[in-house]
Amino acid sequence: MSTQLESVLAPLVNALEADGYGAVIEESPGHVSFQIVAGPDACEECLSPPQVMTGIIESVLRQNGYQVELQLKYPVDPATHHA
Repeated sequence: MSTQLESVLAPLVNALEADGYGAVIEESPGHVSFQIVAGPDACEECLSPPQVMTGIIESVLRQNGYQVELQLKYPVDPATHHA
């Protein structure tokens, strides 16, 4: 991951870490993979639904000049997640 992308996504990663999650971010030409990883003390109720999180990340990327396809991976099954 580039230093620039790391800087752009740092506020989101910091917010996730405050709720007990981590993030694994991979960048390739035209694509960003953002995987949310639950830590042992993760607050499941604190995690936004996947649709909301996708919108947040895509908005941050666009605002910073990234025109990429986003792949978001969640640590919980989105069908059973009710945040």
